[in-house]
Formats: sequence, structure tokens, C-alpha cells
Amino acid sequence: MQLDKLIDDLKEFKKTDWLEKGFRDLFSKINEFEICTPNDKFDQFTYNAPVVINEEVVDNEVLVTFESFKLQKFKAKIKTIHNEFEILSKIEKNYYCESLISVLKLISNNFSKGSEFKDYHTELKLAIEELSIEYSTHLNKTTKNNSFKYITGRDNNSFTKIQLLYKVLMENDLIEKETKLNDFELVFKNETIKKLIRWTGTTSELKYFIKIINTPDYGFEDNGDEKWRVAVNCFIKVKKRSIEKVDFKNLRTYKITPATITKLDSLIVKSFRK
Repeated sequence: MQLDKLIDDLKEFKKTDWLEKGFRDLFSKINEFEICTPNDKFDQFTYNAPVVINEEVVDNEVLVTFESFKLQKFKAKIKTIHNEFEILSKIEKNYYCESLISVLKLISNNFSKGSEFKDYHTELKLAIEELSIEYSTHLNKTTKNNSFKYITGRDNNSFTKIQLLYKVLMENDLIEKETKLNDFELVFKNETIKKLIRWTGTTSELKYFIKIINTPDYGFEDNGDEKWRVAVNCFIKVKKRSIEKVDFKNLRTYKITPATITKLDSLIVKSFRK
């Protein structure tokens, strides 16, 4: 299977001979068109590339390093693996994905043992997380939530806390002022969202908010790894000059700041702990 060969190729990145050859081949290829200047160790080189600035063509010095070359080759290999996975049938994906993730985890752990391979380890961790979400999605296609769900039975079948949550978000400029309560409540009924909620807080605040509304202890159903995909079905992030729909990959990897945790714990979490 093509995927098996591509995964085996990842192990080759622990060897430097063929990567060094590839780096020199790249040097030779560019040198055919632009004069390249390598350093003494031949682990980096520079060349001038023409660019247009203010309608004038000028030379711009480009630096190519062996380290950046290796990482780009590794990223390209991972992308190829993911593309090959995407063209599989649904049945093949469900059958093969679990073993694929397991093998990638073994390779990732192997890369974690050397500091010179830490960038490979990081890239593989991201790829594994993305494939895990894909796997979860394929296994749960028939039960995938359209939105989040608040378990109303905990509050005598009322949405009192959701209404309070709506008020807090509005008063603290975390969602757009024009947001209607009915539209906001729909986000917590596991129903198809007809009107996205415009999030006007930071991306860090949105990510932590999504974590909060997936916590069973606060009365919410946990969507697991799918929560980021569900999030983009419900929210769009509003910038000052444009509206940019939240990408689930960016949301999933975005860093939550300590200030965000302190702020939302104070505004939201304390009310759900009562």
C-alpha cells in the first residue's frame, strides 16, 4: 500500500546522507539560474532573487539553510501521507486509520529521543492529532453533533444558566451586540445552526470558552476531539475590519493565555460551579 511506503520513508529522516545529497542537489538546481554562495560547512547558502518593490525590480538576498530544508521535506512528506489518506474510501479510512495513528505515534516517540529531531516530533504530533480527529469523525458520522448541548435536566429543564451566560458574554463584549438570545440558545440544543454567533473576543478566549461548554461537570455534553469542528459550525470570529470564519485547525492549536483563564473563570466558570 502506498501509505505504508510513505510512512516507512519518515524513518529515513534519521539519516543525513540522502538529505545532504538533496540539499546539494537543490543548491545545484538554483545555481543554474542564480549564483549561489555557500558557507564553509555547506549547511547554508544564499542567492539573489529579483523582487518588485514600488514598480522597480531589485535583488533580494535569500538564505537557505540545511535545517529549514530538512523540515520542509518532512512537512511535505506528512502532507503527502495525509493526502493519500484522504483519497481512501470511507470503509478504508475506518479500517486503516487506527493502525496508521499507532504507527505514527511509534515513529514520533522515536524522534522524541533526540534533540536534533524535535521539530520532526512536533510536526508528527500535530499530524497525529489531526488524523485522530478525522478518525473520530468517520466513526461517528451518524451521531456527529450539529452544535453543542446543555443538559437541561440539571436545572429543572430550564435554560436559566444559558441565559445568564448570554448576558455575561454580551456585557463583556465577547459576542456581537446584535446577537439574539434565541440564536444563542440554539448553539446548546444540538440542532443545526442557521445563524452563526459572531465572537468579538480574542481567539484565546473563544478556545477556552469552547472548552468550558464541553465540560460535563458544568452541565454540558462533551464532544471530545470533535468540539473544534462543532465550534466552527456555531461561531465566526469578528475582526475590526473583516469577518473571518474560525478554522478548526487554528482553533485547536491556538494557545490559551493565563489572562484568558483568569478572566473567563471569573466571569463564567464560577456560575456553573454553583
